Amino acid sequence: MSGGGARTVHVERRMVALPSGLRLHTAVAGAGPVVLLVHGFPQTWWCWRHVIDLLATDHLVVAPDYRGAGLSDRPTGGYDKHTMSDDLHALVGCLTDAPVEHV
Repeated sequence: MSGGGARTVHVERRMVALPSGLRLHTAVAGAGPVVLLVHGFPQTWWCWRHVIDLLATDHLVVAPDYRGAGLSDRPTGGYDKHTMSDDLHALVGCLTDAPVEHV
């Protein structure tokens, strides 16, 4: 997909409240087994915009802004890898019980 191409799938952006109370801004598209796209620092979910269309044809694509990034909550702590991975695990559980594809 070129940089100026029109989206072929609908990407829903929403705030998802985790059981911990943390709210993660998340882009969701498609249906099927879950593919979780995790950005690096200092990006946001937007860095995945060109691959979401390709993956969403047969997957539920979940592309969050992790804690402290983009529009997600910015708590004072919890930026260690264990806590942030717990956030992402909880996020997928809040969205679906579909299997997760490991890529």
